[in-house]
Amino acid sequence: MFALKEDCLRTIDGEVHIEFTTWKTKNEPVSVVRPANVLVVDAIHALKEHTKELRKQSGLPYLFLTKDWNKGTNIIRVPNYSMWGTRRLRLFFKRNNLYDGKGNPLHLTMHHFRHIFATYAIKSGMAIHEVMEALNHKSASMTEVYIDAGDYPKETMRKVLSGEIVISSTNQNVVECIESRDNPFKGTTTDQAEKLRRATKIEILPHGFCLHHPLRGEPCAQDGVCLGYQYFLVSADRLAVFEARLWRVNEELDKNSDTSIYTSKLNYQKQRLGFYVSDLQAKIAANKMLQGMQEGATDATRS
Repeated sequence: MFALKEDCLRTIDGEVHIEFTTWKTKNEPVSVVRPANVLVVDAIHALKEHTKELRKQSGLPYLFLTKDWNKGTNIIRVPNYSMWGTRRLRLFFKRNNLYDGKGNPLHLTMHHFRHIFATYAIKSGMAIHEVMEALNHKSASMTEVYIDAGDYPKETMRKVLSGEIVISSTNQNVVECIESRDNPFKGTTTDQAEKLRRATKIEILPHGFCLHHPLRGEPCAQDGVCLGYQYFLVSADRLAVFEARLWRVNEELDKNSDTSIYTSKLNYQKQRLGFYVSDLQAKIAANKMLQGMQEGATDATRS
């Protein structure tokens, strides 16, 4: 982060990208180029304005600069990584009244922000391989540590296979098989469902299940991480996640009215997310109506 330069933003094929140097997970510095959304662009512009005078005085091109007052010197330099984490962040937390449950100022390091980004990106449905690329990890196994296993328990897999929870998929054959009375997986235990998942390489994602991975582990080619694949399943307990993702996509589209590749990808995700949201909402409403009618018939019989 401290290696960011004033010219770090550039446009590639109509999309804004940010270029930076990282040493994380590598033994030597590596130049990385990643897409930059509106928040990143605004933050870079704010940094450029904030350190404009320091860059002018020092001749340094970096966006993160500080004056070194140690031993009476007045040297402008790039901040020390460890000192930034222990001093500047603590001051930031106190100034903005950010405290933990015990009333103490938050104790976060630079790596915590990296961890927070990865965790919430995965929970929001970002593909493992995309998070892996963003973090510059060497393999997906390094990125998978950010998946909270308790957030999508094995029990949900059992409920999906046995038809005990509302599901949505663009593949109606799969849906009809699971929802039918002849579902071969009815009565499946959690352990059996987990063994089946492992044997068939079903991939558990924070936002659903992808069934297309027998004998191989590569990600789906479609944008949205399995989102457009015909063997992708979404369960009703992920509806809130999809509603939140759809809201964020719409918000991002409102800010980007151009015809770039980025906007095309957003429109694609909007279409897919919209399908799953509307389908799950309709099925959940129908189930509630049916349940209400059955309860009403039971009460009428008793009376």
